Amino acid sequence: MDRLPVTRCVLVVLLTAAAAWAEDAASVRVEILVSDAEKLYRGKRPKQAVAKYDQASALAFTEGASGRAFELSRTAAAILQSVGEEAEAGQRLRRLAIANGTHPDAGATHRAAIACLAKSADADPQSYEEALREHIDNWPDAKSTPAIEGRLISWLASQRRWAELLPMLESVAVDDPRFPDAAGLYADAVIGVRRQGDAAELLRRATGQLQPSITGDDNRWPDEWTPHQRAAALGLARIHLAYGDAGPQYPYRLLAAAVSGRPASDAQWRSVAVPLLVEAAVAAGHPEQAAAAAADLPADNSPALRRLVGFLEARLRESSADESAAKLLLTATRDASRDDAPGWLRRGRAAALAASGEHEAAQELLASLDEESRAGPDYDRLSALALAGKTDADSRRRAVRLWRRVESRQQPGSQGWHEARLARIELLAQLGRRDEARKLLSLTAALYPPPKLAAQAELRTRLQRELGQGAKK
Repeated sequence: MDRLPVTRCVLVVLLTAAAAWAEDAASVRVEILVSDAEKLYRGKRPKQAVAKYDQASALAFTEGASGRAFELSRTAAAILQSVGEEAEAGQRLRRLAIANGTHPDAGATHRAAIACLAKSADADPQSYEEALREHIDNWPDAKSTPAIEGRLISWLASQRRWAELLPMLESVAVDDPRFPDAAGLYADAVIGVRRQGDAAELLRRATGQLQPSITGDDNRWPDEWTPHQRAAALGLARIHLAYGDAGPQYPYRLLAAAVSGRPASDAQWRSVAVPLLVEAAVAAGHPEQAAAAAADLPADNSPALRRLVGFLEARLRESSADESAAKLLLTATRDASRDDAPGWLRRGRAAALAASGEHEAAQELLASLDEESRAGPDYDRLSALALAGKTDADSRRRAVRLWRRVESRQQPGSQGWHEARLARIELLAQLGRRDEARKLLSLTAALYPPPKLAAQAELRTRLQRELGQGAKK
């Protein structure tokens, strides 16, 4: 689409508005320069037109026609914007607005500058951020300022500058329309600065910031939950689960009350809150409540569901015998047939199937993954789990090779390394290669400390006992 006709319309509006704003009149010499500039613009010579408008603006200013000078400078910037010179147009508009702060259209001109600079923010992030702060400082009471503050908050969040964000977000009142979004970002910020200060004090500060907006002066759950209260509850629960210092019971009770409270919550909020409630219930030791909440899990590919799948997979890594975690993971991944690139949903279901003894189904599901999904770090591990559960020697030999590959990618002595090493030793013993298994186990015990994970420590003790008894025979 040709941008020049559009810009001509912009110029007509600007020139018409100038007549209304300007109490001072420019000389004939100024208008001659303007006429020349318009001819250059119509002749598709925008750079020369801008230069001529600059001359006209400068002359009008020296004559005392500041209103006319302002509009001519805006027109020059509009032409630059029309030919894609967003950065230069933005800087011109920014300087113009600041230099003419009492002009009725100074604030709008500065907002136009921000819009231009936003398009060139990747190349010049400093100018964009400075313009945002500049607008807030110079027009603090303007109706547009909250929106500009929101843009600054989004900008800082995109750069993960959490410490700078905290005081800005804490200043958003609970009755502010921006509060629900601010509560979510506040949780991101508090979680982001966790290792940058006193964790206990940060948690106390966050709880003091958000809890009163939920429970009020009476310190009780609301009879009728508002979207703002639910947003605060979700943010506070996320913070407590991430910090973990106060345990999972508080975020569990908080989410349970918010999810079950009246009136029914909207689907978007539930798509985030319900997976988090399942996680909190598991962590708090409430498997029945976790199962009940899991029945309401959304059938989507939301980050919240992906987080829950990862959390439950981690529980199974700690103990493959955790039946409740396996059942919850099966529920969470029940719609694994949908597109889930790069395969996180199907990998999660494969882990649940393997832990539930459905080894054939787990292997079939893993085989359905495309090349990109198989490149994930857990693919070999899950394949080894599925194969190890079978009784035929060929499957177990393949599992040994896979566990060895998994082991080679882990830090020696780490949890993942111990899992792979012990699984390989167990399979070697099952394949009748007991001497090889015994030597590998002795070498492991001599060079590496016992695994910290209880299930792995128990497996190592059992293997030592079984292989030691075999040595006596």
